[in-house]
Amino acid sequence: MEIVEHSSGEPKTVTLHEVHAFGGDVSLVTGRPALISAVARGDTEVFEIAPSDIRRIMGERPALGELLLRGVYCAARAAGGVGLSGLRVLGAGSSRDTFRIRDFLARNQVPFTWIDVDHDPQVGELLRSFGLSEADTPVVVFGSEPLLRNPSTRALADLIGVRRPLTQRVYDLVIVGGGPAGLAAAVYASSEGLATAVIDATAPGGQAGTSSKIENYLGFPTGISGTDLANRAILQAQKFGAQFSSPPRLRAWTSRTTSASSGSTMASMSRLDAC
Repeated sequence: MEIVEHSSGEPKTVTLHEVHAFGGDVSLVTGRPALISAVARGDTEVFEIAPSDIRRIMGERPALGELLLRGVYCAARAAGGVGLSGLRVLGAGSSRDTFRIRDFLARNQVPFTWIDVDHDPQVGELLRSFGLSEADTPVVVFGSEPLLRNPSTRALADLIGVRRPLTQRVYDLVIVGGGPAGLAAAVYASSEGLATAVIDATAPGGQAGTSSKIENYLGFPTGISGTDLANRAILQAQKFGAQFSSPPRLRAWTSRTTSASSGSTMASMSRLDAC
């Protein structure tokens, strides 16, 4: 099975899995668009399993679920070390919008290549090939997809698949803020069968997600990087069915009630919409 990525516009072989090897993308659990694809060589038998059934199997067969989670997690880490070019971000290092785009992609663990228009001598020719000038930057290019000119954070989130629309349902728990505490709450609630949603303005992990090494977190005596901690927690919560969406736009409605005895007015949140 040949693992191929197309982010540069041309197919590039990442690795080749032989007989009895395991290949899996973390999107099996997260639901994000896959950054790589697989091409089977030779006679092949394929069973198609829906993502909801994968999560159900993980819940019903813990031993198998642990193997699958470990496999896709290790595959994701290995893919991060093979030099995926991912998205291409063309913009000046001094541009606030360029920094915003780079920061959002980095915090959401999306591979990308930044091309600094101030220092790369070949960027002018590249821009002209897209019919653009430096005044049009920053721009985001991903394979054969239409390029985005200075995309908003929401448009960028739609492109990489992290702003997933929440289903029209009643949630038992909506967690606003995906830092370590929010992720822990998502794991505990979803593992008990509660319909759980986590929404964050930028990316799950919070400030801890940007730490190079955390040494005072329970259960990791040798320390763990913030990225690793956040990714593990996200996968764990999604295994139990928790839904994540970044960045959302929240609208809250309040209802007011007046006490007949005291005349005081109390406000309570009656509805919270994420879109």
